[in-house]
Amino acid sequence: MTAVLTVEKYAEQTAEQILRLHGYAVDDVQALARSQECFAVRTQSRRIALADGLEYRSWCVELGQDSFTNVFQLAVDLRANDVQAISSDRGFPLRARLDGARRLAAVSGSFSFSSDDKGYQPIEPCLDLCCREGRLVSLSTATKPGLIDLADGLFLGPVPAVGTLTVDGRPFTWSGSKDGHRQGTVPANTLTVFGPANCRVDYAAAARTGFVRYVDRAGNVTPLRHAAVDYTVGWRDGDLVITGRRQGGGADLFGSAFVLRAGLASDPRFRVGARVLVRSVGGHSVKAMRSAVSIGPNAYDATREGAHGYDESLGVSPFRPVRYARTLVHQDGGRLCFRVFDGAPLTHVFRGVTPAEVVGLYERDGIDPARVYHLDGGQSSKMVFNRAGAITVAGSLHYLRWPRHASQPFTWHGIDGRELNSCFLVSARPA
Repeated sequence: MTAVLTVEKYAEQTAEQILRLHGYAVDDVQALARSQECFAVRTQSRRIALADGLEYRSWCVELGQDSFTNVFQLAVDLRANDVQAISSDRGFPLRARLDGARRLAAVSGSFSFSSDDKGYQPIEPCLDLCCREGRLVSLSTATKPGLIDLADGLFLGPVPAVGTLTVDGRPFTWSGSKDGHRQGTVPANTLTVFGPANCRVDYAAAARTGFVRYVDRAGNVTPLRHAAVDYTVGWRDGDLVITGRRQGGGADLFGSAFVLRAGLASDPRFRVGARVLVRSVGGHSVKAMRSAVSIGPNAYDATREGAHGYDESLGVSPFRPVRYARTLVHQDGGRLCFRVFDGAPLTHVFRGVTPAEVVGLYERDGIDPARVYHLDGGQSSKMVFNRAGAITVAGSLHYLRWPRHASQPFTWHGIDGRELNSCFLVSARPA
């Protein structure tokens, strides 16, 4: 059997029936909150041509001492298919994106803000660079890799956190707050970007789920600096505009789309309501962007302690030397290849892979890990594809939705998986 489920009559059957139908010995979904050993099943090796220029593969990798991971891969020929970075400020199940005839497959996206405090959330959950349907919705605080769908092709690689913008038609350069200018004065005509990616996610103990994530509101502000002036930027009638001015720092990181910091000595004195138009990001013209999102570090960099730019906004680092399910992407000539290394956390031998094991597995396949990039992993690691009209899901089949109240049960959502704020959508190009 394989760790893949085809979506058939999902709403008409109980979770236990669906799982047993596919070979998983589950008698009580609530017990999966304590043990997920039933999901430790080695997948079959298979290769399936899903469409012109789109191939799915699955295989099992032995990691030693009876441990293993199941690998699922989508190889996309970019001559026949388009890949878009799809994002939303509201969560969505991955398979919901396969809602059109040309939409062939989707893979879980990049890292986004996650907290269990529903009353205090950022306006935009996607961290750093995000362009949605041709409209830039957030800016980079740190140089990170990105996947950008440009008018003349797909870009996958590092995106410097620098660029240009205008405010009321006046030109300025901007740079990410995590890349510099965190101390002292800001150079004239250079604005420093702060945003939700500057936040810190904390943890508190919880009886049923083990922990909850939250952000301390009082400390979730731009750094206090006497010689700084912060301008908050938000939306009005579809445009980014200046919404407020705060001298000395202390602007709420969740209260606007992002914050532009200037030096007091060179304060540009923006008026509230002035239009903000971002012209370029990391050398790429925003006008040429159809979609874009910041992604994780390359596989080599992820093995280094404290990977730059991936810090407190993610809470516990996803790049610790611990086995997790992981999703990665690399470009091989004219192909884009997504891989899910699957695993369930509450098992002994099927927990996923470490960052170092990722490097070794790609090197074994003759692929340079410096050209392989991490996407959102853990319980978000999933791919879906359309095969002969049936939607099939692979990865994260153990996923349980946590109860919001003590009286509520855990619910199995292995087919839909964790709700995402971004994904990568593969669509056939029109003839």
